[in-house]
Amino acid sequence: MGNLMQVQNTKSEVMII
Repeated sequence: MGNLMQVQNTKSEVMII
């Protein structure tokens, strides 16, 4: 679960950029 959350956070940051 921790890994999935980290991946989602990274994807969100990339989208914001």
